[in-house]
Amino acid sequence: MRRFRSLLIVFALIAASLSGQSTVAVRGGTFLMGSEARHNERPVRRVTVNDFAIFRFELTFREYEEFARETNRAVPSDPMGWGRDSRPVIHVSWNDAIFYANWLSRREGLAPAYDVRGDDIVWDRDADGWRLPTEAEWEFAARGGIAAEDTRYAGGSGINTVAWYGGNSGGMTHPVGSKQPNELGLYDMSGNVAEWVWDRYAKYPDADEHDPPEPATGPMTGPMTGPMTGTERVVRGGSWLGTVESPRVSYRLGVRPDHRAGNIGFRLVRTITITGEPEPEPEPEPEPEPEPEPEPEREPEPEPEPEPEPERVDEPVVLIEAGTFLMGEADAEFDEKPVSRVGLDAFDVARRAVSRAEFETFVSSTGHTSIADGTIRPDAPVRNVTWFDAIVYANWLSLEHGLTPAYTMTRNEVTWNREADGWRLPTEAEWEYAARSANDTGESLEPSGLWEWVWDYYDLYPGTDRVNPSGPAHGFFRVLRGGPRPDGTMTPSSRSMSPPSFRSESYGFRVVKSAR
Repeated sequence: MRRFRSLLIVFALIAASLSGQSTVAVRGGTFLMGSEARHNERPVRRVTVNDFAIFRFELTFREYEEFARETNRAVPSDPMGWGRDSRPVIHVSWNDAIFYANWLSRREGLAPAYDVRGDDIVWDRDADGWRLPTEAEWEFAARGGIAAEDTRYAGGSGINTVAWYGGNSGGMTHPVGSKQPNELGLYDMSGNVAEWVWDRYAKYPDADEHDPPEPATGPMTGPMTGPMTGTERVVRGGSWLGTVESPRVSYRLGVRPDHRAGNIGFRLVRTITITGEPEPEPEPEPEPEPEPEPEPEREPEPEPEPEPEPERVDEPVVLIEAGTFLMGEADAEFDEKPVSRVGLDAFDVARRAVSRAEFETFVSSTGHTSIADGTIRPDAPVRNVTWFDAIVYANWLSLEHGLTPAYTMTRNEVTWNREADGWRLPTEAEWEYAARSANDTGESLEPSGLWEWVWDYYDLYPGTDRVNPSGPAHGFFRVLRGGPRPDGTMTPSSRSMSPPSFRSESYGFRVVKSAR
């Protein structure tokens, strides 16, 4: 007997593609897309998607390698030796995914969805072939359809049951389908690897914008395809490397389409039409009433056991909301005053300073030369690092996360690209604001016990109100924050300075990135 969840408007039909992938047919509908959690997930608005079929699992190494052999394309690497076969394919670009989709379509006798014209890729929306999902299709499927649209992760609110992320992955990918599926039977929509989608990355449109055009009062209809121009494509779903925030069904990032990373893969969809409606579940036949039996003596019911406390996950990143604050200290050292009002945009700051283990992973991955102290515990803050060490680490971390590096280096000159979304050193103002704001909001940044490098050149404060300051344009010394004053006291306004190439047992760092 076929059974249907009575609340589901979306339902699944099991099929299989020639790639060996099991697919799920999803009945389209209207849902609330987005979240109020982050700037780039707003505004929440109503979006309508049409019927489509989607891969049940992320594409695996085994599936992609067959395509690579037949088309003489490079086989993606597995530099860490995690394994291939049923693990999700990684180190594939958005462009690689486009070529795979066209290859699979031709192999199955379907019309390829993409017309590749040099660097231009045009989507033929009338084609029935395989393609990357739109961002709206991806989120609709991740939410499990309309009946589960308020879920946090794909499959529920318990991250450890549905997602591989930085807190449980052991620093690697895992075979697809190892965690529980969502309501549609889709696996790894949260975590394992982030997934390319079709759309270019941009801020969401307001609710009264529609593509294709609709009446101003109606919902947006689909498939939604994102903006017409842009240099980055969207990735969704979070990965084995991310925080507890990144596997959320509304979490999104923009990545260059030619970028390949160890935490990004993909799955495919194709447009279909589902005919008919789900069959209603038949009413069960009434059973004959049994002869009454003498009621046994009842034993006292045991006291119900208290429900376990919900699992608390220690989030490694703290969101510092945009705002203004009074920077400096009037009754303090000469270089901590005058006090001035400073305004800052929102940013994410690492709760902890970079650890020795994290820094050693970077060194082994890049061959970077460093004499950071290797005698401390692996989870202790790394020390004996230069300002330049911190800059190179931040760029590496950005690439590992599929983000645009913040810094360009030419010999000893470092240029900060303020439009980049990658990890970087905090400005001096951001560091002090985070130290003050985290305490005010009940969050807590773990003190490192070290002086922490920041971006700014050292100088005395100008004494004027400022917005997003980043220090002088030139100088000889860089600022460090967080250590003790000469009298031994430690406050958010304490500051020191050092040549950027200088090392000390008391120097470390933590990273931030602009919130989008």
